[in-house]
Amino acid sequence: MRTSERSTLEGNAWVRRLGELRQMVDDAYDPTLGTPMQWVEWVTTEGEQEFDMDDIDELLDAAERLFEREQGLLKEAADSMTQAKLAIARTLL
Repeated sequence: MRTSERSTLEGNAWVRRLGELRQMVDDAYDPTLGTPMQWVEWVTTEGEQEFDMDDIDELLDAAERLFEREQGLLKEAADSMTQAKLAIARTLL
């Protein structure tokens, strides 16, 4: 459930909340199943927790970082496969 309010947490309480939100993303977001925005929309509307605007901003930031990291790994894997195919082709010539 989403709220339109900003967080009133400060200091250590906010740091703990950031950790919880980032862990939630690490545990539940699969970049291969949707965009960060789609996942945040789903988790904030279908989830049992309440999220304020600061929570939503942090969930989106963490999901975007994970998405970008996953895209980078996929690109590296594709580049490695291409290089392997080229190496095999060279040996066959």
